[in-house]
Amino acid sequence: MNFNDFFYYGFKFVEKSIEILPENSLINILGNAGYLLDTKRKKVIFTNLNLAFPEKSKAQKKKIAKKVYKNFARNLIEFVKNKKLSKKKLLEKVEFVGFEKLNYPVIFVTAHFGNWEILPIVFGSKFEKINIVYRKIDNEKLNEEIIKSRKKFNVDVIEKKGALKKLISALKRKETVGILVDQNTAANEGIETTFFGKKVLQTPSAAILSKKFNTPIAMAFALPKEDKWQIIIKDVFYTKDIQESVNRQSKVIEEMVRKYPDEYYWFHKKFKHFYEEEYNYV
Repeated sequence: MNFNDFFYYGFKFVEKSIEILPENSLINILGNAGYLLDTKRKKVIFTNLNLAFPEKSKAQKKKIAKKVYKNFARNLIEFVKNKKLSKKKLLEKVEFVGFEKLNYPVIFVTAHFGNWEILPIVFGSKFEKINIVYRKIDNEKLNEEIIKSRKKFNVDVIEKKGALKKLISALKRKETVGILVDQNTAANEGIETTFFGKKVLQTPSAAILSKKFNTPIAMAFALPKEDKWQIIIKDVFYTKDIQESVNRQSKVIEEMVRKYPDEYYWFHKKFKHFYEEEYNYV
């Protein structure tokens, strides 16, 4: 079973079980199952952790890896719960931190960190509309579920291929956009920067748009806080130089990951372009 199928069946399991089982029990069941069964991506997680945190012990990395799966299960449960909410009810479960710094429109930038899935639907509910870039996932049914849920909360989804033109159009209309920044993009899509002291390729899309439209980048992250989600603006800046902007984005993401390593989505091969041999498993 591949990861997307696992996620889809986990999603269906949550839909049927959420009214029966306590949330913490569901998180433990799904998280433990993921850690035990997902051997391929678990290897990727440990490779990433070895590169990012060479100083941490094997036991510490194992603890982080287990929590990564549980946090992913938590986000899945939140996705199921949130799609049933109204915009008003959704906003009631969110605490905003640092939003007084913003002048709209902005380019929200985040990473696969914390509950990144809640960010677009919260921003769509708060700002009436947001345009986000997404990568179509392999499981068609799951893909449809995600798009349907986002559109309910005023999120205009833009498929990654050809996204730049549509983002430009949105910014010309003075609309807010959201971009999820990742490392190890394709060689023709990324520029070199540093992440955990290692060379990586990172998308410059947000930096390019910020400079072209003189629109600020707002680095946003969603973290759990008791029974709510705290949505934090960690940094706001304009782009004068593309490289400096990309470096700054990477630095802010790294700072968040160092503070909350188990909240990061370590399933992707973050360092592969420059450290491909590390991912060549026997």
